[in-house]
Amino acid sequence: MLGAGVLLACSALPTREAVSEDPPGPARDVMCEMILVDGTRLLGRVTLEEIQLRTVYGLLRVPGTDVEELLVGVHVSPEDAARALEFVRQMASDDFRTREEAAAALERLGRGAIGALEGALGSADPEVVARAQQILGRLRESLGEVRREEEVYTRNGRFRGEAALGPIRIRMDVGELTIPPSKIEKIMFDRSGGRFVEGFEDGLTRWTETHNTRTQWHVCADAADGRQSLRCGIPNEANYDDGVQARLEGPRVMVGTHRRSVIRFQYKLFIEQGADHCWVKLIAEGGAEILSQELSPAAAWTQMELPIPAGTREVRPVFEFRTDGSVQAAGPYIDQIEILDKAAGQ
Repeated sequence: MLGAGVLLACSALPTREAVSEDPPGPARDVMCEMILVDGTRLLGRVTLEEIQLRTVYGLLRVPGTDVEELLVGVHVSPEDAARALEFVRQMASDDFRTREEAAAALERLGRGAIGALEGALGSADPEVVARAQQILGRLRESLGEVRREEEVYTRNGRFRGEAALGPIRIRMDVGELTIPPSKIEKIMFDRSGGRFVEGFEDGLTRWTETHNTRTQWHVCADAADGRQSLRCGIPNEANYDDGVQARLEGPRVMVGTHRRSVIRFQYKLFIEQGADHCWVKLIAEGGAEILSQELSPAAAWTQMELPIPAGTREVRPVFEFRTDGSVQAAGPYIDQIEILDKAAGQ
């Protein structure tokens, strides 16, 4: 559920009414970032139950506990739909000024006018068709690709279909707002409870690893805490290659609600100092690198804690290992990565 008593369900367009009367799963209060179509960003909490999504393969019920991101398709309120159809009708008026004002009003409606304008392309009036084509061209240039369906990202993959969304209530520190789906671009949910912890007990399930030689990030039994950690080296050998470029990229972590964010982790590093290098980095939304810290050699497990720049909304942790010439050394070990809010006493 999103908002106060608003079940996310689906049906065929245009009505987008609920398609299932079965009781939804248990509701859950979740921190999120809501991005509106005008670029406004809201941080707060919503109540998430489940999303019923009509896909090309049938009805899919996505548990709210699995949803990580929701991209909202075009939703037009009945009032905007009626206004758009009326403006299209006015574009066929005998009065030039009426036609001009109707065209301008359709362009101001933005996404809410696209359906009516596409319908106008079948008009018998050549001027209505020409005006509709021109307005659609300008809207597509300014809005980019407009999604017709919802896209739901979960830990198990991405799903696309039609969902019936009601107004969504978001509760923020400064108050509450109820936002119609026609105003929402996407919602990103924070599943960490404000704290990200990775001990690699499940391996690399949440991480992306790339490498150009036999040297790679892999699970090993030498752990700072728990059963295993990650090492970057040649598996089953106590060494690493020449010319290594190995990268380990983690999942997106929301930190926009934090007051004093840090990244903390344990590491060991066995390298030829000055020739080979290992870094921890943070990548912000949009791909900008906002933190890069080279690690110093360490023969025992060592804790490092680094502040995350204020104002950061989300980050991806990254570890990179690059070498010049190989030596008989084991390479870097990483364990117990945390991203947390020190101001919250975490």
